[in-house]
Amino acid sequence: MIVSGNPRRKDNEDGLPDSSFSKWDKGVYRQRIGEDEAARRRAAIMAEQWGFQLAEKHRDTPDPR
Repeated sequence: MIVSGNPRRKDNEDGLPDSSFSKWDKGVYRQRIGEDEAARRRAAIMAEQWGFQLAEKHRDTPDPR
């Protein structure tokens, strides 16, 4: 079965897509880089995503001048 248009990504035995980043991997990642650094990186990613969303919103809004 093809998932998300990627022919190499198949479902596992439970019918759920295999994930390359499980909840256990997140714990190891946080231990490896530290909780503060993980929080900083999450905040930076969220800010970048918010900036893109805001730019898209403004792009579609006519200039009030």
